[in-house]
Amino acid sequence: MNSNGTPVERELHLRDFLNLVRRNLGLIAVVAGLVIAGTVWFAWRAAPVYESRATIHVEQDRPAAMPDLELLSNVFRGGDVETEMALLRARHIAEAVVDSLALQVRLIRPTAIPRDSLFSVVTASEFTAPAEYRLDLRDGVYTVTDEHDAQVAQLRPGQPMIFNGLRLEVRPASAEELPDVIRLRVASRYDAVQELSERLSVGRPYRDADLIAVGFQGTDAALVQAIPNTVAALFIAQRREAKKTEAISMVDFLNGQIATYSVELQDAENAVTAFETGQQVVNLEAESAAQVERLVRLQAERDDVFAELSTLTDILQEIDSNPEGGADNRPSAFNRLAGFSTFLQNAAVTQLLTQLNTLENNLTDMLQFRERTHPDVVAVERNVRQIESQLEELARSYQASLRNQLAGLDSRLSAFGAELERIPQKDVQQRRLERRRETLEALNNQLQTRLKEAEIARAIEPGDVRISDLAIYPRDPIRPRKGRSLVLSVLLGLSLGLGLAGLRDYLDETVHTREDLSKVTGLPVLALIPRIQHAANGSRRTSKTIQNRLVTRFDASNPASEAYRAFRTNITFLDLERKAQVLVLTSPGPSEGKSTSAANLAITLAQQGRKILLVDCDLRRGIVHKVFEGTKEPGLTNILLGQATLDDALHSVALDEGAQLFVLPTGTLPPNPSELLGSQPMHKLMGSLRERFDLVLLDSPPLNVVTDAAVLGTLADGVILIARAGATARESLRFATDQLKAVQAPVSGVVLNDVDLSGRDRYYGSGTAYRYYYRYDRSEA
Repeated sequence: MNSNGTPVERELHLRDFLNLVRRNLGLIAVVAGLVIAGTVWFAWRAAPVYESRATIHVEQDRPAAMPDLELLSNVFRGGDVETEMALLRARHIAEAVVDSLALQVRLIRPTAIPRDSLFSVVTASEFTAPAEYRLDLRDGVYTVTDEHDAQVAQLRPGQPMIFNGLRLEVRPASAEELPDVIRLRVASRYDAVQELSERLSVGRPYRDADLIAVGFQGTDAALVQAIPNTVAALFIAQRREAKKTEAISMVDFLNGQIATYSVELQDAENAVTAFETGQQVVNLEAESAAQVERLVRLQAERDDVFAELSTLTDILQEIDSNPEGGADNRPSAFNRLAGFSTFLQNAAVTQLLTQLNTLENNLTDMLQFRERTHPDVVAVERNVRQIESQLEELARSYQASLRNQLAGLDSRLSAFGAELERIPQKDVQQRRLERRRETLEALNNQLQTRLKEAEIARAIEPGDVRISDLAIYPRDPIRPRKGRSLVLSVLLGLSLGLGLAGLRDYLDETVHTREDLSKVTGLPVLALIPRIQHAANGSRRTSKTIQNRLVTRFDASNPASEAYRAFRTNITFLDLERKAQVLVLTSPGPSEGKSTSAANLAITLAQQGRKILLVDCDLRRGIVHKVFEGTKEPGLTNILLGQATLDDALHSVALDEGAQLFVLPTGTLPPNPSELLGSQPMHKLMGSLRERFDLVLLDSPPLNVVTDAAVLGTLADGVILIARAGATARESLRFATDQLKAVQAPVSGVVLNDVDLSGRDRYYGSGTAYRYYYRYDRSEA
């Protein structure tokens, strides 16, 4: 406390943490031991989990295209790697893997061995019902029973057996190598697919690399290797099949376009021949050839642009007039976009038209057997709309480009109007026809080139997606890692133990230290009484009997005796100005050592040769007469009721070296103790006791249980509160203090009793001198 009497918070130090550990060492050791034992048990019994993964290389497809169309193409294209990752997670891949590896069947026992090491054949159908089977080996044959102990089949090693949609064949081996019991768990196909989808990991091992890692974790090392490899193989096979189908559609589309443009080219060549023959056209003069060529080229280019613009505008208007589209309207309009040579020069447009043609063919076939509301039809139509949307965006961009070209050509032709009027019209017409023939011939040659490329793509295997690394057989499990688990369990156990120890101390509302008493009551601490231990056979044990707790009488070398002598000294100098002649000893609750403290204090005071009286004022459960092996009658109540005199009721207890202690027992227990203790005869008796004795100690009942102690406090010179370490609650002690202050009783101080200096309380930091003395005393014993 500070100079004003206010309790001061004690700073926390490292020794506080060490004391916390020491006084809760048993709890920490038990918690840590349980955590470590549980971890060891789990780590050594858990089935090992393995992991393996396969790596797939995906080459990004970046076809050459016109600069103005490539930008739009990149907008519509997604990331190839991300798309392939999404396809790897597709349900149809998982279903194919489950069917291929029979993942519906799981080996439960024996553990930690691959399923395929016991079975050479394991298959399951889509309609296999979930169940658990037990295979018991008898005379070289396995008897198969289900979870209801019903016999299902018998399996002879080396011979396949079919039951419940399962086909099993145990590998032939000697009787010593075959396990006596095999347990299998069969899941439904849906649950097996769902579990595979959840446990299959698909990701990019390197952000900037076009690689996909397919991994799997499980307890069967063989399946852990097989599942990623099977997923990768099935994915690549399905992707190659889709590429071939796309190449075939591309060939069919290009053949159709070539047939169309071949007819147009033949018509253009015939038109040139017919014009030259009919008009008898000859070469123009050399001096005008260059200018005519230039003007004709501009006019022809303008006409071509205008024709393309008109046709494209008509197609877009047709598309706008029917925004909802449909299988009977939109496809024909979009297919007409293939008539533009600029579009066909772009691989992205060609690919979109090929996909559109393929989807339309599929849609036509599907509509022959399914309604338009069927989910598959709806999905195909949705894909058709997406491709049409991309083609429409490209067409509108090209329309804007054609308009700009037409405006520029008109501006240039207006400057050559006079020259054009002088050029013979038949020469202009001849050159226009020849230009159309040349354009169609170039376009036909380009289509032939693209056709050859498509035929080659159809004939060869696609190599843009391939397996980079196959999953290998895992040698070491990824968990449990026994060494790391053991280290972590030690750390976790200690942390949890410390946490519980801290929580235990935080929730502990009892007093343990001098600081606790001062903080709660604000009163001086008169003594710290260690736990009374009785010497026996060269060692000390906790005293249980009432008589053996009188250490100041029977065991003067006991540390508790020295503590009571220090208590006696503090009382002697408690009030030098006003001599304290009557003291009340009480406690907040029962069983807190007030009677033991009162008896031992009385003995130490009497050993000084002073005339001391110990009065048992606990008129409900007084035990002072038992402590000194006397009788309780006559006693205090008999004096107050006029049934006996003071001399008749006093008992004398002989102590060592001629000392003498006087004891006044309770007497007959009355029905109204509080009224009797506050009566006028009690006041008169206290006056007589002050005259006859040097010091009177009143042993009173617990203060928070009955009001007797408060009544006695008004008659005494001081009240001493006895608290028991680890038992008296702070709030209980605070309430007792407040009750005494409420009746204006003179509270002298507080005593901490039963401090376990050899046990848990020794680490609270109080009683250092007593600990030293206790150890010294044991060494001398």
